[in-house]
Amino acid sequence: MARYRISAPESAHNGEVGGLMFAKGVYEGEVPDQVLRYFEAQGYTLEQLEVDKPAASRRKSASDKPAGDGGDSSDGGESK
Repeated sequence: MARYRISAPESAHNGEVGGLMFAKGVYEGEVPDQVLRYFEAQGYTLEQLEVDKPAASRRKSASDKPAGDGGDSSDGGESK
């Protein structure tokens, strides 16, 4: 899910809309696509926030690590 900053048409709104909690007319966080479409149709201001690229890179690099490169061997490291 993408992260968004959503501003309500009423800037003083405090409460839940579409399952998201607004404070002073603003919500920031992940938004399901179907809820996002609702806010667009109702005139809310939507701003997509930056994607957390470093976290995605960490996940990718950890999964790309070749098996057996950890220096840990099931035979206790002995070769005979």
